Amino acid sequence: MLMAVYYMDFSGWLPVRFIAYYSYNWYLWHPVFVYFIYDIFGDTLLGLFIYIILSFLVSVIMTITVEEFFLNRREKILNKWFI
Repeated sequence: MLMAVYYMDFSGWLPVRFIAYYSYNWYLWHPVFVYFIYDIFGDTLLGLFIYIILSFLVSVIMTITVEEFFLNRREKILNKWFI
């Protein structure tokens, strides 16, 4: 199964690529929302839906505002020193 996935071309799968780009920040931020949403909505389907949407939106915002900002800074610094 791993070999089949290795040779697959995922470049056309835009939803998968979109989620994969923000997945690390989603991984970092989701624990913050677990307890917050659970306290308000409990373990309902609505709570799950709000948890997924809210945690993913925050991960997108943090990726754009923090991670991409520092990655751009890093590129400028490395280009100045090594090129």
